[in-house]
Order: sequence, then C-alpha cells, then structure tokens
Amino acid sequence: MEKNQVYQTAIYLRLSKDDESSGESYSISNQRQMLMNFVNNKEDLTFSAEFVDM
Repeated sequence: MEKNQVYQTAIYLRLSKDDESSGESYSISNQRQMLMNFVNNKEDLTFSAEFVDM
C-alpha cells in the first residue's frame, strides 16, 4: 500500500493599494480565511508558513 504524499504549504497574503493606510485590513483577514479553508480541506496539504506583503 502506497502512502499518499503530503505537501508543506505556505500561504501568501497581499494588501491592496486601496487598503494600504489601514494596516492589516479585512482584505488580509479574508484572504487568510479563504486560503486556510482551502489548505485545511485538502488531505494532501498541510499548513507550514504564512507570508504577508503590506
């Protein structure tokens, strides 16, 4: 029986120029939630890191 490959997964969040003045915005929070939901719903992915451009 072959073991399924599990991939270490990093997420990348980017602040929109429109949201620049407010620091971490709803945009970043929404991106994080959507990406983490995606990673958590895939059996072959495991979260390993987060990168944010602000």
